[in-house]
Amino acid sequence: MRGGLALVLVMFVQACLPAGSGEGAARPADATLVPPGYGSLHQEDITLTVRVGDLQVKITPLAEWVLRLTAPDTYKRLSGAVARLDEADRVGRLPVLVSLFTEAAGGTEVELRDLVLVSRGRRYRPQVVRGLTLGWGTGRVRQRESQQAIYLFDGDVDLEMDLDVMFGDVRTAEWNVILPRLETERARIRSRVGVSSSQGRTS
Repeated sequence: MRGGLALVLVMFVQACLPAGSGEGAARPADATLVPPGYGSLHQEDITLTVRVGDLQVKITPLAEWVLRLTAPDTYKRLSGAVARLDEADRVGRLPVLVSLFTEAAGGTEVELRDLVLVSRGRRYRPQVVRGLTLGWGTGRVRQRESQQAIYLFDGDVDLEMDLDVMFGDVRTAEWNVILPRLETERARIRSRVGVSSSQGRTS
């Protein structure tokens, strides 16, 4: 009788536990993520700009948690660019969109691998570079021609901490201005849909 009562109590306690509790359950979702489809930021809101002589360099981190803070059309466009990369390139790496542009007559020479991220005192150089435009890789940007590529960095780069970006001899801490904007947007989304939400809008 006592054994039967104990079994009933165990079954009752297990039924009250949240789904996925217990040994062998899946790890909780990344706490930095919010559901896609609720963001309002545009690409320029998450982009750093560096000027190296006549060359304008725009740098947009494409981490998933950052992209989910962007407006639906922006999210679709940027996440689509990441999805076109080979899985072997993406795993364990931080993708960064790099855009080059110049107004200089005759164009500008550029060292394409000159981009360095400085995170927690450590310098990271791109491990892989994948060109998105036909002219990428020539080492030259022609006048009023936009060149784009995705740079892939070691996944240890921490975008939630102070981050410096270097291109050639120019260094910027502009990410430290962008980061509070991201944190505010993330808080806004969470307050709207609830911290426990795991699905974005489908319409």
